[in-house]
Amino acid sequence: MSPYERLLNEWKKENLQTADDLAGKLDSFRVLFAYHSGKIENENVTYHDTRDIFENGKIIDYTGDIRTLFEIQNQKEAHRFILESYEERRAIDEEFIKQLHAILMKGCYDEHRWNQGERPGEYKLHDYVTGIREIGCPPEYVSEEMEELIEDIQEAVPPEKAVIGGAYLHAKFENIHPFADGNGRVGRTLMNYYFLLQGHPPVIIYEEDRKKYYAALEEFDEELKLDQMIGFLKSEAIKTHSRYLEKPLVIADIEKCGYRATDSLIKNMRKLREICGTDCTLKDVETWKCNGFPEKAGEYAERVIEELRDQEREEGLKNSYKPDEPRYEEDEWEPER
Repeated sequence: MSPYERLLNEWKKENLQTADDLAGKLDSFRVLFAYHSGKIENENVTYHDTRDIFENGKIIDYTGDIRTLFEIQNQKEAHRFILESYEERRAIDEEFIKQLHAILMKGCYDEHRWNQGERPGEYKLHDYVTGIREIGCPPEYVSEEMEELIEDIQEAVPPEKAVIGGAYLHAKFENIHPFADGNGRVGRTLMNYYFLLQGHPPVIIYEEDRKKYYAALEEFDEELKLDQMIGFLKSEAIKTHSRYLEKPLVIADIEKCGYRATDSLIKNMRKLREICGTDCTLKDVETWKCNGFPEKAGEYAERVIEELRDQEREEGLKNSYKPDEPRYEEDEWEPER
C-alpha cells in the first residue's frame, strides 16, 4: 500500500460528520493552509501574522500594507464558511463559488479594478493581463464555462478517485479565471471543499512548491493534461498529513512515559511544536516548569502539565515523568547523552 493509499484509509477512519468534527481535525491545518495559500499570491503574508489573526483576531504594531491583513482575515472567514457548508453538505454551484469569492476578496480589490466596475463575488467584466499573456476566457463566456465545469464535477466519486476530480476542478477553474482577482485563493479553497465532500483529505499547496504547482497548471493550459497536477496533489497531500503516516515523536513520547495520548494532550503538544519550531517532549515541558516557560509557550505547557497531573490522579500513575537531575562529580559534570 502506498503512502497516499494509507493516508486515504486513515482519513476515512476519522469519520468526520459535523462541522465541529472537521474544525477539531483542521485546527492546525487552517492556519497553515491560509498562510501558504496567501503567500503564493502575496509575499508580504507571514506565518506569524496569519497565526495571530486566526488565534487572537488582531496584530499588534503592524506597519505593512493593510490589504495583507484583509487577505488573512478573509481566509479566516472563508474557513468558517467551509465548515458551515460542510455541515449542510452544500453542493458546489455558481452561487456557492461567488459567495466564497466575495468572502475571500472583501476589501481586497485595487482601485483600478474597482473603477472598472469589478466587485468581489461577481464574475469579471473585463480581460486582465499578467505579463504578456491574457488570463482566462473572455468575460462574455465565463458563466457558460463555469456552468459546464460545475456540471462536470457533480458526480460523487470514491475518495481514491477524488484526486482526479479535484485536479480537474482546480486546473480548469484557473484556466477559466472567472474573476478579476483572487482566482488562485478561491481555486485552492474550492478544491479542498470538493475534496471534503468526496471524503478526501484537504491539501495544502506549499508556497515553496509553487514552481511545480505552476508547471502542473501550465501543462493543463497547454495540453489539457492532468498528469502533473494529479501527481503533485498526491505529493502535497502526503506532505500535508504526514502525521498520519509516521507516528509523531510527541505521541510516541507520551505513550512511552505511560500516559494516554488524548486529543487535547496531542493538540497542546503540537501547539508547542508550532511555537518552538521543533518537536517537544514531555521532558522539555517538565524542564520548563522548573526553569520557567519560554515566552508564548507557557499557556500550552501549563495545559500539558495540568493534564499529566490529572491522568496521574485518575489512573494512579506512580512514576511522574520528570527531568533527570544533572550528575555532579567534584567540580565537573556533563549532561547525560
